[in-house]
Amino acid sequence: MKNRNLVGQGFHTNPERINRKGRPAMPDINKAIAKVLKGDEDGLTALDAILKALIKKAIKGDVKAAQLLLDRAYGKARQSFDVTHEPLTKITGITFDSEP
Repeated sequence: MKNRNLVGQGFHTNPERINRKGRPAMPDINKAIAKVLKGDEDGLTALDAILKALIKKAIKGDVKAAQLLLDRAYGKARQSFDVTHEPLTKITGITFDSEP
């Protein structure tokens, strides 16, 4: 088997395997989701059907469903933290002896 890494053949100015078109563009996820949620079936859009199912679960007692609905409707509850405090212990008078 011949060594493919011969001196003078490492870099080509016009390689055949180069992707000249570049990476294909990704579809816009927001447009795709909006298209799916606008789908009309049985007089309800997909978004309406999802919300109705979520409300039914919340009424039956599913805490996660209720929390999701309330967080989306009214925003998450803010938490505040008090970060000013006194140190628990004070260290004073530390000396190091250089002799053993």
